[in-house]
Amino acid sequence: MVQRFENKGSRDFSLVETLAVVAILVILLSLSAVAAAYYRDYLKITELDNAARDIYMAAENRAVLLGGSGQLEKALSSGGAQTLAEGGEQQASVYVAKDTAASLGLLTGGAIDPALLNGQFYIVYDTASGAVTDVFYTEGPDIQDIHYALSIAGNRDKRMRPDSGPMLGYYGGEQEARTPYTPLPAPEVLVEVENGDLLKVHVTFSVPDAALSIVGNNWMHTAKQTVQLEYEGAAIPLMNYPALFFPERHSSSVSSAAVTHTWVLDALDRADGVSDRHFYQLFSNSGMTFGGDFTVTAEIELSAPGCWPTSASGSDTGNSLFAQRSGGSAAQLENLRHLQNLDAATSRAGGKTSAVQINDILLLRGAVKAEGGRNA
Repeated sequence: MVQRFENKGSRDFSLVETLAVVAILVILLSLSAVAAAYYRDYLKITELDNAARDIYMAAENRAVLLGGSGQLEKALSSGGAQTLAEGGEQQASVYVAKDTAASLGLLTGGAIDPALLNGQFYIVYDTASGAVTDVFYTEGPDIQDIHYALSIAGNRDKRMRPDSGPMLGYYGGEQEARTPYTPLPAPEVLVEVENGDLLKVHVTFSVPDAALSIVGNNWMHTAKQTVQLEYEGAAIPLMNYPALFFPERHSSSVSSAAVTHTWVLDALDRADGVSDRHFYQLFSNSGMTFGGDFTVTAEIELSAPGCWPTSASGSDTGNSLFAQRSGGSAAQLENLRHLQNLDAATSRAGGKTSAVQINDILLLRGAVKAEGGRNA
């Protein structure tokens, strides 16, 4: 007897079943392709929005600084900024393009990532408060119509923006205009190098009465003050340099409206042989040589509630070891300190091949005097 067995669990797909599977796969692939394209566009718009935000922050910080010194209004009314108007009516807003922002000083070099300068952007300002309200950024062609850009980028829903037009980054719109602050009257800075038997620098910060009535007599503790000495690429912050804050190196005089700091940068050796006030002792680099010119720059920034901050700066230049105009190979001499500094072992002088005495140096009763100068 012959028995037949049939395997009913395995058989080939029919043509209809195969076509159905293929159709389902095509549908799934098309849906995933659409989702991937949407997600790619979403990420790109997010990247452009972040670029617009970086530009916004840099422009707003610059606007605050320029507003405090009264330069923002001048820049925005200089003719480079374009008026933003809708419906034929002039609005209290202006906009500037990338190149105009740089030429007007509304954005400075290094304020944003240099790669962003390869794109195109517009910055919109509220003229009443000086605030930055909108920034548009694109990596594509230039933005031709600012109102069209507003209609596209103003849509905060990123899901809608890819279908609205070109890829355009945006930041702002919902930002509130900065409160119209009153600018503080500007302070003053005077820097003076005194090149005598003592090499000194005097720095005076002063506040006008109009500002003093706002910031109060405690301004010298709340204002941001910096004093920096620069020599051969090295910088010394004089205001917080511990080696300078002892009586032989630093003194100050204070009034309600002004404070003057005086630093001794270079001096003769003491009678007891102590030499602790030489210019080279300010620097930790033992390989440096001296005798060139240095510059001292001082800055102050005042701030008060309800007011734009305001700032001022000043600078002066002197020679580190010798008289003025000694920046070349010849050392100009007019007092005993200059003579002493010819000794490289004492001053670490370098780069001088000759010396010229430009003033009489007299010894009177044990005191050294340069004519027209002060007794040591």
